[in-house]
Amino acid sequence: MQHVLCTSLENSPQTNPIIGRIECKAGHGAGRPTKKQIEGAADRYSFMAMVSDATWIE
Repeated sequence: MQHVLCTSLENSPQTNPIIGRIECKAGHGAGRPTKKQIEGAADRYSFMAMVSDATWIE
């Protein structure tokens, strides 16, 4: 999977950042547990902060 994805991205005109998330043993349930939802949101916000060079202000 990684080889196919990396090879296709190398030959792509795509220049925007891309985030990918693969969860093992995710199951086929109707919904995701709260912990998984929080982890996913944290990953998305972290990615946006990294891409936009956001700084932390206390």
